[in-house]
Amino acid sequence: MAISGNFFAGVDVGSLAAKSVILKDGEIFATWLLKSGVNSVESGLSALNLALDAAVIARSFAKKEGLWA
Repeated sequence: MAISGNFFAGVDVGSLAAKSVILKDGEIFATWLLKSGVNSVESGLSALNLALDAAVIARSFAKKEGLWA
């Protein structure tokens, strides 16, 4: 099954927190926020991977509820 739509991801890593967002067709689809660690690259990748996991869960829920074709 193909996933349709335009998806974009953004990540911001600061001294205190790493934040990520997944957009689908310009709308917020999933987000994640976590405390930054010593390694900023690792923190950013963790935030992105957790947002992607949240997107999969959100898609599964939406399909179950009939909100996603």
